[in-house]
Amino acid sequence: MITLNKLAPKILKIIERRFHLNDNTSKKAFSLKISAAWRKFDELSELPCDDIKDHPEYKKRAADIIIVTIAFLKHYGCKDIEAEIKRAIDLLSEESERGD
Repeated sequence: MITLNKLAPKILKIIERRFHLNDNTSKKAFSLKISAAWRKFDELSELPCDDIKDHPEYKKRAADIIIVTIAFLKHYGCKDIEAEIKRAIDLLSEESERGD
């Protein structure tokens, strides 16, 4: 299985080329790219469907959010994206168990 940590450098290069980003790109600029991907995903919420299996655009747009977010993490120095995701999942699990 290919891991996110191994894919991150390639993802970052693709996103940098696609959006003309560079070392001087601000966190706000990246945040706006993530927000734009989210808005494109949200546009699909008006489609009358309960299951996305027959709507590949849902999967594509959700993946776009993840891809731009991975590029953000890599661009700003996150060395272990998978560990950060695992930490976030563990925290959510703990909060869920406590009823937060």
